[in-house]
Amino acid sequence: MKKEILEKVKNIGESIESGIEEMYRDEGINMEAHTIIKEKKGTLPPSVFLFQNFADKFSRMKGISPATYMVLFYFFSLQGYKNFVSTDIKTISENLSISERSVMRAVSFLLEQNIILKSPYIHDKRRYEYFINPYTTWRGKTLDRDKHIKQIEGKNPNQYQLPF
Repeated sequence: MKKEILEKVKNIGESIESGIEEMYRDEGINMEAHTIIKEKKGTLPPSVFLFQNFADKFSRMKGISPATYMVLFYFFSLQGYKNFVSTDIKTISENLSISERSVMRAVSFLLEQNIILKSPYIHDKRRYEYFINPYTTWRGKTLDRDKHIKQIEGKNPNQYQLPF
């Protein structure tokens, strides 16, 4: 069964190659097309890229509370594609078993340092949606990160400025 499917896929690939080559020939361009068909080897579990420069500098900052480290790593654990995090103070407090006041102080510190940013939640103006600075971590495609940084820095060059 697997062999039959691979043969069908190979035939489809060859048809696509021929079609592309014919299209270019019609335009007077001499071109070769090739398809690569290979079996996927495996997938990673949900993950984010943590940038070593940020991790090194953040770990050396003085005066960071244990609660701040907990909240930051909790944000990493919730981080969606393109670094969005949707949560609230009460949920963080409950899930980390620390006081809401400690969570608020931690979030305020992370906001002051531009490690996270916040904006009003579209569907409920009483909540905030958080975004993790793409110079700290990234979840998604590298090209999306580059585009996002260019777009934001074109509008507000200091928005992602880290304190180190």
